[in-house]
Amino acid sequence: MIAILMATYNGEEYIREQLDSILDQSCSDFKIYIHDDGSTDKTPEIAADYAGRFPEKVEVLDGPPTGGGKYNFFYLLKNVKADYYMFSDQDDVWLKNKVELSINRMHKMEKLRGNVPLLAYTNMKVVDSDLNVIDESHMHHANIDPHRNRLCQLIPENVAYGCTIIFNDKLKQEMFKVQDVDILRWHDWWASIVAASTGYVSYIDECTSLYRQHGDNSVGSHTEVGLRRKLDLFKKLITLSHIGETKIRISHFMLQAQQLQYVNYKPVYKDMIEDICNYYSYGKLKRVNVLIKYRMHRNKRKIWQVLCA
Repeated sequence: MIAILMATYNGEEYIREQLDSILDQSCSDFKIYIHDDGSTDKTPEIAADYAGRFPEKVEVLDGPPTGGGKYNFFYLLKNVKADYYMFSDQDDVWLKNKVELSINRMHKMEKLRGNVPLLAYTNMKVVDSDLNVIDESHMHHANIDPHRNRLCQLIPENVAYGCTIIFNDKLKQEMFKVQDVDILRWHDWWASIVAASTGYVSYIDECTSLYRQHGDNSVGSHTEVGLRRKLDLFKKLITLSHIGETKIRISHFMLQAQQLQYVNYKPVYKDMIEDICNYYSYGKLKRVNVLIKYRMHRNKRKIWQVLCA
């Protein structure tokens, strides 16, 4: 059975459309679990209504606010037991075959890899608040290479967004070996690097959902984003603020990756993880060597990241 975990907060405007799209999936072997993070709108009432009308498919988990999306998804994971898990945003729309494509890939991976931690992820279309398509591919829109899913590539940059992934219970068990959730940047990023270090990650090159952009989460059209990025980069280069931002980003992903020392990682990653754990005890040249040795850099950011090590 697949557990679809939905973390909600003030999502009354779009949650019905998302729930309807999930309930209309071509594969029906799932149940939706919702935990609200202290909404002040009608989100809890809407969730309760769906749970009442579809008791076999929707369940609302009681519990206090967790303080943010990352913590809410971890709360859901902790309190739900299933064979497979998928994360759901409250404001997207899932295409009819999303669950079917995802679980089929998991079964294929299991036959090939066996009973080990597994994670698969898809692409999605970027749409506006009215579901008009902004970009046919989120990977293109965000300038992401979806095939960069080796551990050394996922540590500095996540390519598997939470609302696109499916993973097995074996991976969940490894994820909960984390010693400090506060250190983690995002739940999905953690899932990705744990899967890459302990098992396998696979990309499904199909769009399976409509990734709605609105209000504070709007990223604009591809042209606008490209122009804005160039202007921002030019400004940062002049003020040298990009150096500080890059140093902070490196710190974030290194501290997160240090938590991998607690999972059952593959022996091939022993040296890498040890160097990551010792990274901030090394001098500048040694830190640069670590990034170069393991090719640990974001897509198209190699030189800049090395300079800021």
